[in-house]
Amino acid sequence: MNNYQILIGAFSFIFIGYISRVSQIIDDDFARKIIKFLFFLPLPILVFLSFATTKLDSNLSIFPLISVVVQAVLIGISYILGKALRFENKTIGTLIAAAGITSTLVFALPFIQSFYGVENLKYLFMYDFGNGLMAWTVVYLIAGYFGNKRTQGIKKGIVTFLKNPMIYSLFIGLMFGILSIQLPSFFSQLKTGLSGLINPLLFIAIGILLDFKYFFTKENIYRLALSAGVVMGISVLLALMLTKIFSISGIGQKIILISAASPAATLAVAFSVEHDLDQKFASSLVAFTMIIGIIFVPLIILL
Repeated sequence: MNNYQILIGAFSFIFIGYISRVSQIIDDDFARKIIKFLFFLPLPILVFLSFATTKLDSNLSIFPLISVVVQAVLIGISYILGKALRFENKTIGTLIAAAGITSTLVFALPFIQSFYGVENLKYLFMYDFGNGLMAWTVVYLIAGYFGNKRTQGIKKGIVTFLKNPMIYSLFIGLMFGILSIQLPSFFSQLKTGLSGLINPLLFIAIGILLDFKYFFTKENIYRLALSAGVVMGISVLLALMLTKIFSISGIGQKIILISAASPAATLAVAFSVEHDLDQKFASSLVAFTMIIGIIFVPLIILL
């Protein structure tokens, strides 16, 4: 029941954001400022702490590899699907961002912790390591190419990419994790506090940018259904195939499948704002896949 309470809480924040915009208390620009603020300092700090406090177990090294392979394939499929359906470049970039960043920590963690125990969260963190690595490198760079950084050229695009504080946070955090550098206990409290700040603000921003009219046209529902099939359906099939190839079974396999079946991350909306992509599509796809995930993930657990 706690899992559903967490999901209800997430939807409540989205609802608060949506009602605030409909009531004209705040507007879309406010949501963009929230996201820019998060990108400036809170998110880089959280990225650093997430990697710095993750113990990299060599026996679990295959988990981030599986995550990277799944996301790489999904990025390719998303591009092909977008071109085949004649999506605009901004919409293709949004689909790639959504397919390349799954909501493993926000969505999957409470399910895994409740059903498999805290001791098995290590599988999730290792899988999410690959997820985060791809998100802040490949996905971020591709999203910029399809968005407001397309005309910069390769050289300027790389320079802009290298100026992103999240990249430095990721690699510095990675070094801390590899070298097992112990951080004072204060940083664990800071990590918890930042998570409690960032997630609600991102959900509120989704609600502000969410346009329910987007759901009520045949073309948009078609887009959302196909995109969700890539983000959650094909990803699970890929994950299942890879766990069979690498002989991963039991709880480890379940956690990989749950992670692969997680909805598009709220970070996809942040990337869409950052790179001027299709923000309405991003918000709608995150909400749409979250609804599917409420049904889909428990089914995987029960199978």
